[in-house]
Amino acid sequence: MRFSPQRAFLANGKDPVTVHAFVMAKGEAPLPGFRVRLFDGTGTMQPVPLVIPPGAEEGTATLRSDHEGQVKVEYLGATPAVDLDGDRVMTVSFEPPIVGLELQPSPPRISLVDTCDLVFRLIDDKGRPIATNARRTVSLALASGRGEFSAREVPIDPITRVPELSSLRCGGAR
Repeated sequence: MRFSPQRAFLANGKDPVTVHAFVMAKGEAPLPGFRVRLFDGTGTMQPVPLVIPPGAEEGTATLRSDHEGQVKVEYLGATPAVDLDGDRVMTVSFEPPIVGLELQPSPPRISLVDTCDLVFRLIDDKGRPIATNARRTVSLALASGRGEFSAREVPIDPITRVPELSSLRCGGAR
């Protein structure tokens, strides 16, 4: 058993994990079809059971989760019976579903000599603020015009609630 791609997945119920089950032929005889019974902690894996068609060496299923954390996928057995080479359990990581960054100046309009704060929020695919579980860094640059930031990079630290995550002082041209 393996999964792909090899990365952490977004816990948004949409980011698919492909679970692979492989069988290896012994000799020249064609492989029969297999029905592989797997258990996953989310109850979302499809199809159940995972099917490896006759003559094929691989079958796949898809797993998703809308909860952050580790999901265990456990091999329960197969029909016809087959020896398992490797671990009976694999773990897939689901991370906060951060897909973007929202920036809001406060106040929203300033003159060339005024300053403002930039409020950063990490957001999900519906634009809702979401907390990170790992430190992240936002890099800033001006695309055009004049002005300056008090820092070029702003860290966003992990927290346990959804806040206005970070802010930075910015100003007009001097």
